[in-house]
Amino acid sequence: MTATSASAHRLLCVDDESAILRALHRVFRREGYTVLTANGGDEGLNLLHQTPVSLIISDQRMPGMSGVEFLRRSRQIAPDTIRILLTAYSDTEAAIAAINRGEVYRFLLKPWDDGELCLAVRDGIEHLALKLENRRLLQVTAQQNMRLRSFSQDLEAKVRERTRDLEEKSARLEQLHAQLDRDFVDMVSVFARLIEMHDAHTGSHSQRVATMAKAIAVEMELSATEIRNVEIAGVLHDIGKIGLPPALINRPYRKLPESEQRVVERHPVLGQASVQVVGSLREVGRLIRSHHECYDGTGYPDQLHGPAIPLGARILAVANAYDLHAEQSHASLPLSATRKAAENAIIAGSETWFDPRVVRFFRQALERINREDGDFAEVPVPLSDLREGMILSRDVYTRSGVMLMPKDESLRKSFVEKICTYHQSDPVAGDVYVYANWRR
Repeated sequence: MTATSASAHRLLCVDDESAILRALHRVFRREGYTVLTANGGDEGLNLLHQTPVSLIISDQRMPGMSGVEFLRRSRQIAPDTIRILLTAYSDTEAAIAAINRGEVYRFLLKPWDDGELCLAVRDGIEHLALKLENRRLLQVTAQQNMRLRSFSQDLEAKVRERTRDLEEKSARLEQLHAQLDRDFVDMVSVFARLIEMHDAHTGSHSQRVATMAKAIAVEMELSATEIRNVEIAGVLHDIGKIGLPPALINRPYRKLPESEQRVVERHPVLGQASVQVVGSLREVGRLIRSHHECYDGTGYPDQLHGPAIPLGARILAVANAYDLHAEQSHASLPLSATRKAAENAIIAGSETWFDPRVVRFFRQALERINREDGDFAEVPVPLSDLREGMILSRDVYTRSGVMLMPKDESLRKSFVEKICTYHQSDPVAGDVYVYANWRR
């Protein structure tokens, strides 16, 4: 923590011994904090009523009011303030009980080590910052939802449906990553919500990339943490596109003029900047930044080469390109053929665009997915035969080029009605394709 950031935080040290207060004051002034001191619990409570503080350090054994009692009462005045207890070995049982009741964030034994104490304070400040930032983001999300509801009743229904979908995704992430706390899972959910609210097509693409990237990482037998980071990076890899002009988001990169290519090339950097403020997402941000780097060094934004590209980013590059190739294959081809064409494109790019080792494991993952998922057959369905529960195997476009629904979307009654309504003014281009095994 820099001196500038430390100076933004005020500490309160409470002890009945003046020598200890002076020692604590010297330690934390060197770290750049603003330090308040109190000679006992009553004085400390009076200071809290007058001045907000980020963190409290209190001795346990004090005349009149114990440290645990003082911290319990301070919680009523300043519930967000981080509380640390200094205690002798004989009082550890009371300290542990206070932690279990939520009255104390941590306790340290006396005599303390200055380095350990400073580290505990920095950890506590970072915990406070994460909690307040999470609260702020939840408030922002609530405000956005209120504004969205004012557009129309139909849009409000879509927002509710998207929210339910995101809650289900958050639940899946929490099951996969049990070691992550609720704050981290909520943070990922907020970012994913922003992507899908900005562009539904990008949101569904991101989910498919995350699934494939995770499958490759599992096939490579990476650690649970690495698999988690790769999957989350897949969900968020295009979050930087929120900062791009809407006209550029879904246009093929290689067909853009050079000036517009330079604009598009900013989105991995913007994506990293969006998530790196959260400590738990810094490695994810590094993968997002490098997912458009090429194995031969011709990618962007940093022209990294070979092993210099993070392994997770090399995995994302393959998963992202595979999904894009499958999306851009000729619409008249069967689904199995489009996926085979996409697989061949990845193989052709080995050692130039893609890490050949990752490509090898990608093919193994694809074989495993094919065995588990069975037939990828699709069937054309006339508009009059569309039913709730069918799953789209291709994007649905009108003849004028408007995308009504992305592939892999499960049709709801309102979606069927929307497609039929649009068809009256802007006819759907051909039949709607759904997976043949949609009833399973």
